[in-house]
Amino acid sequence: MTDTLNPKQKEALIEIDRPVLILAGAGSGKTRVITHKIAYLIKEKGYAPWNILAVTFTNKAAREMRERVFSFLGTEQDRNHPYSPQNLWVTTFHSACGRILRREISKIGFKTNFTIYDSDDSKKLVKEIIKINKLPAPSENVYHITSYISKAKNLFESPDHVIQTGIDEDNQFVQQVGQIYKLYEKKLFENNALDFDDLILKTIVLFEKEKETLAYYRDLFRYIMVDEFQDTNHSQYRLIKLLAEGKAQISVVGDDDQSIYSWRGADISNIIDFGNDFKDCHVVKLEQNYRSTNHILNAAHSVVQRNERRLKKELWSEKGPGEKLKYFGAKDDRSEVERVVSEVINIYETENGFKGIALFYRMNYQSRILEEYLRRESIPYRIFGGIKFYERMEVKDILAYLILMVNERDTLAFKRVINVPKRGIGATTLQKIDTIALELGLPFQEAAIYCIDNKMIRNPARDKLIAFFDWLNNFKKDKGEMSVSVLFEKLIEEIDYLNYLKQNHDNYDDRLENVKELGRGIVQYEKEQIQPTLDHYLMEIALRSDIDGLNESDDYVSLMTVHNSKGLEFKNVFIVGLGEGIFPHYRSLDSHDGIEEERRLFYVAVTRAKDFCHLSSSGRQMNFGQLKYYKMSRFISEIHPDFITKEEEIESIDIEEEAEELYESFYNKQKELQKPSKAKTDGKKKVITKANQIAVGETLYHKDFGDGEVLKVNSKGEMSTVLLQFPDGNRLLILKYAQLSKPSK
Repeated sequence: MTDTLNPKQKEALIEIDRPVLILAGAGSGKTRVITHKIAYLIKEKGYAPWNILAVTFTNKAAREMRERVFSFLGTEQDRNHPYSPQNLWVTTFHSACGRILRREISKIGFKTNFTIYDSDDSKKLVKEIIKINKLPAPSENVYHITSYISKAKNLFESPDHVIQTGIDEDNQFVQQVGQIYKLYEKKLFENNALDFDDLILKTIVLFEKEKETLAYYRDLFRYIMVDEFQDTNHSQYRLIKLLAEGKAQISVVGDDDQSIYSWRGADISNIIDFGNDFKDCHVVKLEQNYRSTNHILNAAHSVVQRNERRLKKELWSEKGPGEKLKYFGAKDDRSEVERVVSEVINIYETENGFKGIALFYRMNYQSRILEEYLRRESIPYRIFGGIKFYERMEVKDILAYLILMVNERDTLAFKRVINVPKRGIGATTLQKIDTIALELGLPFQEAAIYCIDNKMIRNPARDKLIAFFDWLNNFKKDKGEMSVSVLFEKLIEEIDYLNYLKQNHDNYDDRLENVKELGRGIVQYEKEQIQPTLDHYLMEIALRSDIDGLNESDDYVSLMTVHNSKGLEFKNVFIVGLGEGIFPHYRSLDSHDGIEEERRLFYVAVTRAKDFCHLSSSGRQMNFGQLKYYKMSRFISEIHPDFITKEEEIESIDIEEEAEELYESFYNKQKELQKPSKAKTDGKKKVITKANQIAVGETLYHKDFGDGEVLKVNSKGEMSTVLLQFPDGNRLLILKYAQLSKPSK
């Protein structure tokens, strides 16, 4: 069992009678340790499989861990074996909590057939709440509202607490969020639905309210293991502490240098201060790396070691020095991407394939130009983190029907399908039902039945609504003991969904293929489960992430943000767009903690590479008609010169030359120009359109970038430009289109 482990891995494995903190550097074999330890506890120490709780963050990681454990135990081919997936609690935080709540949630008022809302559902519900309750338009968009609610839930802040915080801080937006949060919670309960944060929060509420239930699960989970511990947030840590109270049998595995999710609540203090909560903690450092060459490891370490708040460790490898990192500083973003794609083609010709090549970027918008050049060269690629499969319209439609088969109280699902396919139940009818639901305090479906019974809806809409309810109820009765796949096929046929797609939507072939892929996924789910059920299937897909679909053996170039690359590895890694203000992100530039997290993010990006790591940046980028300048990222300079070679296309940029080139090569092409708008007022601010209206040194206002200081003015008639220094960097703007004004006094 321990023959294949190095001495430090073996030390981490056999220590089971006191708390263990395993500091596992990137590529140091942490999954090997976790899976060996689970098998060791079962085969050598007599633990039953169901007495071990091992949690991680992604389905991909959990699936890999389960497969390795089954292999060690010799049970991967036997689905009826006691060590089957149903008996092993090797899973994600959210799946483990979902599994517990399916059994126990009735103790805190919900029904066990609850629906799980994804982020898109949450945003839709918030929009509906604002509209139906006629709340004043919030000062921020819905994303910021749902993000604030999520943060509040993870900190166990109630709606009333948020409202009071807004009052105390005289912050109107926070008060609005608190009011929306209160209505949001009420709607979730009416819909018998939980959002992602609720899965953990409601489990904690359950355990703290029902002491006998907590005692049962404490007794069930005799040994607890937590992977990626540096990514735990307040509620996840609180859950683990509840289950592990009074236990010495707990191991946590993580790397503080890879803590990159503070923006979604992860608290690096959980791993750094673990020994404070779990006394007599034994610390094991895994520093031997099995993934990367030493030049890659040393380059990454030379950057991250500048962070003050970290637990000291230094990775090493037996793979030898390998190639140095290569940096290319391009004149502009197109030159940068041309060089990157050229290098990709060289790798393809050398290795006869594209698999093992990944392009990383800090922000999603950076993928656009990469896609353009990859398509130009007919290079196959796949983006991870774009529009996710389960968020596509046709997939969401079908899933909404399936959800109603399980949870008839789900208002979002009901509203989504009531007119899909079209049934002649119009917006006026739906608005009437919404009004009655609000007045009487009823869920939407109950309000709809009330309106039917009291003839508050006129024909023909009333008859069509009755027909829909009749069909829905009959279909639910008929489904009986049908398998999920048969139910799926029958549903598609009964509502004539494919014909509806063909008649009403573009890209029919693509949409049809997505429907077929959903069906194939259901069949695959049934093959993998001993007792497949519709409610379990819906929970499984609700907790999937886009990255779960990554197959390292497929022959394409993988594109993703650095955050999405966490936990993955590739032979050849390209990190593009390394400009100050892009990576590190401009929002972190005035924050010590922010820069330290960006540095950890860069460390994660570099250590995904096995053999080759290519870094690049561009001095200027054209985005939506604005030319922006960037200095080289500080992280390039922080790499020790022994581990990197640098090549720069230019040393400096001449602003006069830039303005001339801008005029001749881009804006002179009339088909690429927006129609110029005449000088107008923005509120009380007069828009400036002529160079003689401004002077170097004065301040101008832009609606997106705020106040900026004028650095240079280039008078070119219709194409006059101005270079301004904004808080997040310099921008060269064309006056004709920039809508600049003097700031309000």
